[in-house]
Amino acid sequence: RLLAGLVFCSSGAAAQAAVVLADFNYLTIGGINGQGGGSGWTGNWTGSAGGAVSAGDLTSPLYNVPQSGTAQHYRSVNATGLRQNFRTPASITGTIWFSYLAKAETAGDRAGLSINSPTATPFNDTGTAHAYLVGDTLNYQFGAGTAGTLSAAAPVGSNALIVGKIDLNGGAAGADPITLWVNPDLVANPDINAYTPAYSNASVDWLNSIDTIGAIAARA
Repeated sequence: RLLAGLVFCSSGAAAQAAVVLADFNYLTIGGINGQGGGSGWTGNWTGSAGGAVSAGDLTSPLYNVPQSGTAQHYRSVNATGLRQNFRTPASITGTIWFSYLAKAETAGDRAGLSINSPTATPFNDTGTAHAYLVGDTLNYQFGAGTAGTLSAAAPVGSNALIVGKIDLNGGAAGADPITLWVNPDLVANPDINAYTPAYSNASVDWLNSIDTIGAIAARA
């Protein structure tokens, strides 16, 4: 039910890469709604009243991206099931890389992200584009009819590094190729293509733009 180090970066037609970052380390402890921080966003956090900023970073030996600021993370204090908090990023186009650290503290906890999911109360609908842990199992979907799971993706109580690559409109007939990795050791070998993806699909047209990014950190 913990989430930290959420990063999206893209390289479109422009020479400069767009970076969207939320590491939660510059926010105020307590409810996340109405708070901003990070970089590359156009609005503040909204969504579940149970979404909160808490003390302590999530860390991983699998990548070397030091975090600055106060050690903090995002979590949910809601005890009635999956909930989300949302934020609107600036324009992200072209080849899009994203990564985040997630931790399910118990077997039923959920932790991860959604893209363009419905934002109506009670904020429990992850839509058709998401990747989140349920205990030790990764639930993923990137387009209608593509839902799947990866069992034993990350042990309960451990910090999982999840990395994805989206080629927005980069496939045949407007498809959006997506590749997803779980716990690639980017310190031992920074070439992510050396690792077997948890999921890959190049044939589904599932994304026109990234309008909202949802943080999932729900208690059992």
